[in-house]
Amino acid sequence: MAWWLTDALVGISQMRLLQDIGELEAHGGSMWPMTLTSALLWVPFTVLCLRLSERVPLWGERRGLAVVLNLGLLALIVVGRAAFVLLTQDLIGWYSRMPEPGSVLVQSVANNVLVWLVLTAGAHALGLARRAHVRQRRADQLQAQLAEARLQGLAAQLRPHFLFNALNAVASLVHTDPDRAERMLARLGDLLRRSLEADARQEVTLREEQEALAPYLDIERTRFGPRLEVEWHLSPDVLEARVPHLALQPLVENAIRHGLAPRAEPGRVCISAERDGDALRVRVQDDGMGLPAGGPPGRGRGGVGLSNLRARLATLYGPGAALELKPGTPRGAVAELRLPLREAAGGGAA
Repeated sequence: MAWWLTDALVGISQMRLLQDIGELEAHGGSMWPMTLTSALLWVPFTVLCLRLSERVPLWGERRGLAVVLNLGLLALIVVGRAAFVLLTQDLIGWYSRMPEPGSVLVQSVANNVLVWLVLTAGAHALGLARRAHVRQRRADQLQAQLAEARLQGLAAQLRPHFLFNALNAVASLVHTDPDRAERMLARLGDLLRRSLEADARQEVTLREEQEALAPYLDIERTRFGPRLEVEWHLSPDVLEARVPHLALQPLVENAIRHGLAPRAEPGRVCISAERDGDALRVRVQDDGMGLPAGGPPGRGRGGVGLSNLRARLATLYGPGAALELKPGTPRGAVAELRLPLREAAGGGAA
């Protein structure tokens, strides 16, 4: 409204100036209503252009539909404004002598096509700028979440009880099994180095995520000895599927810390992944203590690490991903992660 009111005022000022210098013949007293009405009639059409560019952009997947709709809007503008002139001629006095309807329609084409082109281009440029801003904000949000995930992963690995138990296990092996103690120290170094040298990628392949988790699991197996058994069941056709970086570590750490560590008997953590239609399903299942009684459904033992992972899933995939904690069968707990099945460049088509 403000734009077209300004346009009308500028047009009236220019017409007055041309009349004053004798370059334009005066048009009676109808200049104000004619110019204001013509400008304000563009307001609903401007809104339609903006809405159309937002809902069906010309560069989107429905490009053909967008072209048809935009041409339809142009036809509506041309015919609508011509019909409005014909219907309000006696009231506003668009012409000193009313021409034939065909001539009015041709004049409407000449007057309105260029304005429509400028409006459509401006609306789509505004949409592109808005989408670029949203993408940048989303990228910044993802970087912040990934940085937080790295810090949480490093904090989990540097917890006093974890380091104390790991170093205590090394000390107990120094005299009885020096080779094993040396391997454990090397794996501890690998774990910390991986945490500090992690790149900025939001997604990695499932194979890379498995490799990143290996040092942590080796240390925990050394700590718990025969009390901890880890099984991997990854379907070969999903090893190149993309998963959020540092997604498995909080799930496995949650299973070991809350499910198996509090009890004395042996336990098992099973990590599996398989294709489920157009989705990737990753499960981390333990046969430990299970979920606490009376906890919120679907959340159970979820702490800060799992909350951060849920936030990253929502930002990366929207409603296309989910993380659920549920009781295991016959005991323990299951963390199930569902993601859109997308493969890394060079992998097969998902």
